[in-house]
Amino acid sequence: MDPNKSLKEKVLDKIRASEIQMHSRTYFILRLVSVTALIVAILAVSIFIFNFIAFSIRLNHHDVLLGFGPSGYLLFLQFFPWGLVLIDVGLVAVLQILIRRFEFGYRIPVLRLIAAILVVALVAGFALDATKVNEHFLHDADDEHLPAPFGPMYAGARRSPPPQGPVHKAVVTAVTANTLIVKDLTMASSVYTIVLPTNDSRATTSMLQVGDTIFFAGHFENGVFHAFGLRSVSSD
Repeated sequence: MDPNKSLKEKVLDKIRASEIQMHSRTYFILRLVSVTALIVAILAVSIFIFNFIAFSIRLNHHDVLLGFGPSGYLLFLQFFPWGLVLIDVGLVAVLQILIRRFEFGYRIPVLRLIAAILVVALVAGFALDATKVNEHFLHDADDEHLPAPFGPMYAGARRSPPPQGPVHKAVVTAVTANTLIVKDLTMASSVYTIVLPTNDSRATTSMLQVGDTIFFAGHFENGVFHAFGLRSVSSD
């Protein structure tokens, strides 16, 4: 190619040689509309995912674990639905790859794009959960009126912990200074004693009454549950 030719002449030469394919303005508009629609769709899915994560955590009282100190933090991370987060990150990664196919995509910082979508989805998702719309969806799922895939998701939102696991939900049947007799709701209504550590504000019987529903964490030892954290929760 002649180095003395202008850029315009070089481009025209490539077009004539079929090295560059010509497209109409409509083609580029449609591509832009398509990628914009994809961004909106993935953002909507991301918002729903984080909304469902917030609802799942709240429904199973796992947010209570954050008030139980370091041991509670570890359990919270253990029960956190990381699979849903990985699905969302995968969708955002696919979106980023598709955007890179556009010329302007190379001018968009990858980490900023992913962070922006995740932050917006996180804030919007938790805000949506605060509207209690998920309770309506859960009710429809229980009545089998919610179509797939949402019906099975909400129907399985209640996650029963392992019977001998570290977290439980129970109804108080008797209260003493630092022990409780409870009827467990996660162990086929088993009745047993909870022993609470002394001088620990995260595990106390104060303000508890017979009939209260409680969520607690700890471990079994010789048939007695030793709790490191306890809180009264809704019976629903």
